[in-house]
Amino acid sequence: MDSICKDIFRSIHEGCWIYIEYKNKSEECTKYWIAIRNINLQKKSLEATGLHLGDFTTKNLFLFIEKILRTRIIEGTYFKTNKDLIENIDLYPQKYKEIFSEIVNLKTLNYLSDCNKLADIPKLNTKYELINRLDSSKLKNRI
Repeated sequence: MDSICKDIFRSIHEGCWIYIEYKNKSEECTKYWIAIRNINLQKKSLEATGLHLGDFTTKNLFLFIEKILRTRIIEGTYFKTNKDLIENIDLYPQKYKEIFSEIVNLKTLNYLSDCNKLADIPKLNTKYELINRLDSSKLKNRI
Protein backbone atom coordinates (compact mmCIF):
# COMPACT_ATOMS: atom_id res chain seq x y z
CA MET A 1 0.00 0.00 0.00
CA ASP A 2 2.97 2.31 0.59
CA SER A 3 3.96 2.49 -3.08
CA ILE A 4 0.33 3.10 -4.05
CA CYS A 5 0.07 6.06 -1.66
CA LYS A 6 3.43 7.42 -2.86
CA ASP A 7 2.20 7.34 -6.46
CA ILE A 8 -1.04 9.06 -5.45
CA PHE A 9 0.90 11.75 -3.59
CA ARG A 10 3.26 12.28 -6.51
CA SER A 11 0.40 12.45 -8.99
CA ILE A 12 -1.42 15.10 -6.96
CA HIS A 13 1.66 17.30 -6.60
CA GLU A 14 3.22 16.84 -10.04
CA GLY A 15 0.02 16.74 -12.09
CA CYS A 16 0.71 13.44 -13.82
CA TRP A 17 -1.65 10.56 -14.60
CA ILE A 18 -1.45 7.18 -12.87
CA TYR A 19 -2.02 3.73 -14.31
CA ILE A 20 -4.07 1.73 -11.78
CA GLU A 21 -5.49 -1.75 -11.47
CA TYR A 22 -8.68 -1.56 -9.40
CA LYS A 23 -10.89 -4.25 -7.88
CA ASN A 24 -14.44 -3.18 -8.84
CA LYS A 25 -17.80 -4.12 -7.26
CA SER A 26 -17.89 -7.37 -9.25
CA GLU A 27 -14.48 -8.32 -7.80
CA GLU A 28 -12.92 -7.97 -11.28
CA CYS A 29 -9.69 -6.15 -12.00
CA THR A 30 -10.35 -2.99 -14.02
CA LYS A 31 -7.49 -0.97 -15.53
CA TYR A 32 -7.54 2.83 -15.77
CA TRP A 33 -5.41 5.85 -16.32
CA ILE A 34 -6.59 8.36 -13.71
CA ALA A 35 -6.08 12.03 -12.91
CA ILE A 36 -6.87 12.72 -9.25
CA ARG A 37 -9.12 15.71 -8.60
CA ASN A 38 -9.76 15.37 -4.87
CA ILE A 39 -9.50 13.14 -1.79
CA ASN A 40 -12.37 12.20 0.51
CA LEU A 41 -10.72 11.56 3.89
CA GLN A 42 -13.79 10.14 5.62
CA LYS A 43 -14.27 7.42 3.01
CA LYS A 44 -10.55 7.11 2.15
CA SER A 45 -11.37 7.53 -1.50
CA LEU A 46 -10.34 9.46 -4.56
CA GLU A 47 -12.38 11.55 -6.95
CA ALA A 48 -10.75 11.21 -10.34
CA THR A 49 -11.16 11.46 -14.06
CA GLY A 50 -10.41 8.07 -15.53
CA LEU A 51 -9.73 6.59 -18.92
CA HIS A 52 -10.95 2.97 -18.98
CA LEU A 53 -8.29 0.95 -20.78
CA GLY A 54 -10.71 -1.70 -22.05
CA ASP A 55 -13.26 0.39 -23.91
CA PHE A 56 -11.31 3.71 -23.98
CA THR A 57 -14.05 5.82 -22.43
CA THR A 58 -13.52 8.70 -20.02
CA LYS A 59 -15.51 8.71 -16.78
CA ASN A 60 -15.72 10.56 -13.49
CA LEU A 61 -14.66 7.97 -10.91
CA PHE A 62 -15.03 7.52 -7.17
CA LEU A 63 -12.31 5.02 -6.12
CA PHE A 64 -11.59 3.53 -2.71
CA ILE A 65 -7.84 3.60 -2.03
CA GLU A 66 -7.87 0.16 -0.38
CA LYS A 67 -9.29 -1.42 -3.56
CA ILE A 68 -6.41 -0.18 -5.72
CA LEU A 69 -4.20 -3.19 -6.42
CA ARG A 70 -1.31 -1.63 -8.37
CA THR A 71 -0.21 1.80 -9.54
CA ARG A 72 2.42 3.26 -11.80
CA ILE A 73 3.11 6.91 -12.61
CA ILE A 74 2.77 7.61 -16.33
CA GLU A 75 5.78 9.77 -17.11
CA GLY A 76 5.28 12.65 -19.53
CA THR A 77 1.54 13.08 -18.84
CA TYR A 78 -0.14 16.19 -17.45
CA PHE A 79 -3.37 17.35 -15.89
CA LYS A 80 -4.21 20.56 -14.07
CA THR A 81 -3.46 20.13 -10.38
CA ASN A 82 -5.93 20.96 -7.62
CA LYS A 83 -4.05 23.79 -5.87
CA ASP A 84 -6.52 23.85 -2.97
CA LEU A 85 -5.88 20.16 -2.29
CA ILE A 86 -2.10 20.60 -2.46
CA GLU A 87 -2.25 23.58 -0.10
CA ASN A 88 -4.50 21.67 2.30
CA ILE A 89 -2.07 18.71 2.36
CA ASP A 90 0.84 21.09 3.04
CA LEU A 91 -0.97 23.03 5.79
CA TYR A 92 -2.62 20.08 7.56
CA PRO A 93 -0.44 16.98 7.07
CA GLN A 94 -1.88 15.39 10.22
CA LYS A 95 -5.28 15.08 8.48
CA TYR A 96 -3.70 13.02 5.69
CA LYS A 97 -1.33 10.92 7.83
CA GLU A 98 -3.42 7.76 7.39
CA ILE A 99 -2.98 7.98 3.62
CA PHE A 100 0.41 9.69 3.35
CA SER A 101 2.38 8.57 6.39
CA GLU A 102 5.65 10.41 5.63
CA ILE A 103 4.85 13.35 3.36
CA VAL A 104 8.08 15.29 3.87
CA ASN A 105 10.20 12.25 3.12
CA LEU A 106 8.24 11.58 -0.08
CA LYS A 107 9.01 15.07 -1.39
CA THR A 108 12.69 14.70 -0.53
CA LEU A 109 12.97 11.26 -2.10
CA ASN A 110 11.28 12.42 -5.32
CA TYR A 111 13.67 15.37 -5.50
CA LEU A 112 16.71 13.13 -4.97
CA SER A 113 15.41 10.67 -7.55
CA ASP A 114 15.09 13.47 -10.12
CA CYS A 115 18.62 14.67 -9.28
CA ASN A 116 19.95 11.17 -9.80
CA LYS A 117 18.26 10.90 -13.21
CA LEU A 118 19.60 14.28 -14.31
CA ALA A 119 23.13 13.50 -13.07
CA ASP A 120 23.45 10.78 -15.70
CA ILE A 121 22.88 13.09 -18.67
CA PRO A 122 25.93 12.95 -20.95
CA LYS A 123 28.01 16.07 -20.81
CA LEU A 124 29.63 17.86 -23.74
CA ASN A 125 33.39 17.36 -23.64
CA THR A 126 34.99 20.69 -24.43
CA LYS A 127 38.23 22.21 -23.27
CA TYR A 128 38.47 25.79 -22.12
CA GLU A 129 41.62 27.71 -21.50
CA LEU A 130 42.02 31.03 -19.81
CA ILE A 131 44.50 33.58 -21.13
CA ASN A 132 45.90 35.87 -18.47
CA ARG A 133 45.14 39.60 -18.79
CA LEU A 134 42.80 39.16 -21.75
CA ASP A 135 39.58 41.16 -21.55
CA SER A 136 36.86 39.59 -23.69
CA SER A 137 35.00 42.90 -23.95
CA LYS A 138 37.94 44.39 -25.91
CA LEU A 139 37.96 41.63 -28.51
CA LYS A 140 36.17 42.11 -31.83
CA ASN A 141 34.96 39.41 -34.13
CA ARG A 142 37.10 39.59 -37.30
CA ILE A 143 35.48 36.91 -39.40
